[in-house]
Amino acid sequence: MSNQKTDVSAPTGRRRILHLLWAAPLGWLGMRAAGTLKSSSAPVRSAVRSSAAEDLLAAGYPTPKYLPNGYRLVRVVANAPDGLRAADGRQLPEQLHMLAFRSEGRQDVHHPLTVVVSRSAEPARMFAAVDAKSVQKPVRLNTGAVTQATYCDGQWLSGRTPSERMWSTDTNHSVVLRRDGFVVGVRGSRAVGVSHDELLRIAASVA
Repeated sequence: MSNQKTDVSAPTGRRRILHLLWAAPLGWLGMRAAGTLKSSSAPVRSAVRSSAAEDLLAAGYPTPKYLPNGYRLVRVVANAPDGLRAADGRQLPEQLHMLAFRSEGRQDVHHPLTVVVSRSAEPARMFAAVDAKSVQKPVRLNTGAVTQATYCDGQWLSGRTPSERMWSTDTNHSVVLRRDGFVVGVRGSRAVGVSHDELLRIAASVA
């Protein structure tokens, strides 16, 4: 899946991830890691950085009840550009966008664990995985029900020209599933140990 043509515009001469990360200061990365979330309400609320995100939480948007050991939610905003996208690349509406990091390891700054929720009925992928090949994975939810998650084993990177891109499986991979009227997307990086099984477990815990 290399050198495919796309209309995505990217700077020439560099290979950069085709998603826009947040532009806010990173001073909060020194926060102490909390590990697995046993109750999401307090950790999520303390990480909220926008009134729009508060509104979505008040409207009943679900949040992850599990994060890998050492991870903590540190930033919760609404409608960040690198979240869930429709098949044609449009950003899905009213997205709750949650970022988690571990306190150890400076590499985590470049490899956030991202959980995104939207109330949408459209087929969706995480940004940088739109129109990529995928496989369906069965996931058992906390209710005991089994649903199907869409797994993408990598992300698109920019190529040597603005019209070129390549598929990379070195770092980020993602899953998307639906439950209770919401679409849930989770993206994590192999470079910091977030496995395929962890992505599925995180997504299944969003309730």
